[in-house]
Amino acid sequence: MEKPKWIDDMGNHNKLPEPNKEVTVNEYIHAHSCWSPKEIEFRQIKIGERYQNTHIYWFNDKGIAIVWPGKWTLKGNDIVYTEHIRYFRLGCEHKYKELPVDECKKRNINHEGACWHVVECTKCGRIEAYDSSG
Repeated sequence: MEKPKWIDDMGNHNKLPEPNKEVTVNEYIHAHSCWSPKEIEFRQIKIGERYQNTHIYWFNDKGIAIVWPGKWTLKGNDIVYTEHIRYFRLGCEHKYKELPVDECKKRNINHEGACWHVVECTKCGRIEAYDSSG
């Protein structure tokens, strides 16, 4: 996968991209609520002294890494995990501000009109546009 502008370092097979921040399951669910991932990647990242299986879901404006539990025990024939799944947001924690129509024209950014919104991240400069007419 090509490095998105909002990622500083893509890491490698044993390391998460930077920046990253551990988040709750709620942020993972929110990322999936409206969008399908553009790409899914598998890594075995090192956390502490162990390597743990990790799936990275790349969306339009963020990545979410799911780190699977590494510690488990057997109860009869069942595997019982003794750790929780961990979630990490990858990339800029975007803070968007809306760009007015005249600013979009000046910067040659398409703006479709009344229900169209163009926003820019004040941290990394990412531009996103959406229709709120529902």
